[in-house]
Amino acid sequence: MIQDSLRHYSLGQPVPASPHAVCVSIPTMADVIGYETRNPATMAKISTGYPRFVLHPLTARAGQWFAGETGLRGRAVFALNSDRCLDELRAFVGSDDFAASEREGMTFAHVPESEENRALGKLFLQHAGCGASSRRAEDLLERVGCLEHRHEETLVTDGAEAIVRENLAQAFGSIASSDIMFSVSGMNAFYALFQAIRAARSPRGRTLWIQLGWLYVDTLKILQKFLGPEEELVVIEDVSDLDSVRRLLEERGDQVSAVVTESPTNPLVQTCDLPALNELCSQSGVLLVADPTSASPRNVEVLPYCDVLVNSLTKYSGNEGDVLLGSLVFSPSSNNPDLAEIRERVEPLLDLPFAGDMGRLAAQIPDYEEVVRRSNRGVMELVAFLESHSKVSKVHWAYAEDSRSHYESIAREPDSPGCLFSMELSIELQGFYDELSLLKSPSFGCKFSLACPYLYLAHYDMVSTENGRASLRKAGLNPNLLRVSVGAEPVDQLIGVFEEAFDRASGS
Repeated sequence: MIQDSLRHYSLGQPVPASPHAVCVSIPTMADVIGYETRNPATMAKISTGYPRFVLHPLTARAGQWFAGETGLRGRAVFALNSDRCLDELRAFVGSDDFAASEREGMTFAHVPESEENRALGKLFLQHAGCGASSRRAEDLLERVGCLEHRHEETLVTDGAEAIVRENLAQAFGSIASSDIMFSVSGMNAFYALFQAIRAARSPRGRTLWIQLGWLYVDTLKILQKFLGPEEELVVIEDVSDLDSVRRLLEERGDQVSAVVTESPTNPLVQTCDLPALNELCSQSGVLLVADPTSASPRNVEVLPYCDVLVNSLTKYSGNEGDVLLGSLVFSPSSNNPDLAEIRERVEPLLDLPFAGDMGRLAAQIPDYEEVVRRSNRGVMELVAFLESHSKVSKVHWAYAEDSRSHYESIAREPDSPGCLFSMELSIELQGFYDELSLLKSPSFGCKFSLACPYLYLAHYDMVSTENGRASLRKAGLNPNLLRVSVGAEPVDQLIGVFEEAFDRASGS
């Protein structure tokens, strides 16, 4: 299924070797810090990266083409998939001088050039997940004569969406393929759902949101940044603390709009008692939004215990690391009276996938089940090795004792933890990380294994200050946490890679 992936990669090397790769090698801790601080020497070698976090070269070229065609000067241009997020982008940037237009199937927004405007626009596209797809930009550039030909890759051109729907319906279980709603990214799926829920429920006095657990970075940012002045966010960092949820619902249940959680969370891989949480929410008419991406819907069954499921298809489904897509599924088990209205409201908010991205996903998704099976087996064996290793102080994974029973309550089968775990070392992170012979990059759920110092990449503003590190520790997060995604490689070889890195890091 995969060959020669357990090795060192050079700084900035995209994996796979495609202009659409979502993974890029950041092989040493010095490189990680250089990337986060935008060190010129580091950035000179990194031309791409996880699409929502970087300005992709192809979308940058599309923006330059638009500026040239329209005679723009002194303007920061942002390339979007459509016009569906324009009003929110305008409000987020906060510029009175904001304009946008559609050209060749893409939407381009522009504001006066400034470091602040460019940074704000980039942040919005990262959080809302609505930046133009690299394949969409590539298609435009070829059609207008700025690119000789597209990157050669395997695509399904006939019936791609039907193939994806069929595979996902099998993975989700108990739904029709037509129940799946697609988006350009998992983050855009959540952002659109978030806005639809607000529009439906805020006028009814449901203005309070509950975040349960330390969630993925942009889920956190959406909840923190996009609520209005009359709305409120309550953060309960301990996923097992349903008593706090219960008390809040008893006191203010008629004001609560939704509870948002991940099952399990990323990066601590903790699972709440989802059936019990669902019962609490149902009793108060509160929506429960659950994201099973970390373990994959093939491993965990969450639809019977939530109102809406959010899933990034970049992970596991798109297992070759070169396509960005997302999905929503409204649970057929939900009896919340607002759900039909929310579904109706969310449809025009979702940025729909580009045909080339759907075609690429359709080419990979037949391997979905096998990738999950192999990663399950790999994690079971690798974690057993690591938990008994003297240089490992703790492993956070689906079957860790603190939430094992909760995970088992939604797991479809035994020994099915998903690809993801995080580890705390009893030795210095830098030495081990630098010596680890596999791809060191964000993302997970690929055929190839990956590792990253997650908090350095997702929350560098906190890791880089003493106050921030103290806040992370208070939330149960070791700043030097190493997140690992296990791929489809032979498990004995993967264990050998970790053993060698331990030996080299300790000088033995």
